[in-house]
Amino acid sequence: MFSGESLLAFLLAFLFSFISVQSSGDTDINPLTVVAKASQFVFGGVSKSRGESEGFAQRVNLVAGAVTAGAAGQATDMTGDLKTGHLLGAKPKVQFAAQLFGATIALFLAPGLFILFATASPCIITGEVPCTYNAPSVAAWAAVAKVSIRSRSLEHFLLNPNVFCRPSLLLNFPFPLPLATPLSVSRYLSPLPLL
Repeated sequence: MFSGESLLAFLLAFLFSFISVQSSGDTDINPLTVVAKASQFVFGGVSKSRGESEGFAQRVNLVAGAVTAGAAGQATDMTGDLKTGHLLGAKPKVQFAAQLFGATIALFLAPGLFILFATASPCIITGEVPCTYNAPSVAAWAAVAKVSIRSRSLEHFLLNPNVFCRPSLLLNFPFPLPLATPLSVSRYLSPLPLL
């Protein structure tokens, strides 16, 4: 990853963390995979415009998605912890110190556990099949990394009106938008006209 790409990854992670925290606070759904895939699509375009090799572009793509998912996940978890602590009457300074202590311990514990698992099951790193630990999410990450750096697939996906228009019409038809949204939000939105 070049320095400009690293800065872009951190900027996207920062922005997508706000989206993740807001979504989790409003709906109790943490959109980690959505923000990670969005970051992967951005980096697919960056890698394609730079003319990088496919293998290098896929690695950069996966790292950028992991940085975004990690930052969004940590931001959402810490915000939820602070809210719970506030409801229980805990002081924010004490909570922050406890989270800093836990993060410091995890800084040394996580790599050690990874080395332990990778030594016990080398298929985690080599990708040999069959592997003791199945990881179906890895296939989704790899598929997005491959699709986002190919020449025509991303443009076809984003410019195809069937991808966004028809699903939104189908979702809007059985449930008019004012009935499907909270009352505080529904007065600002109107249903899509069905032509």
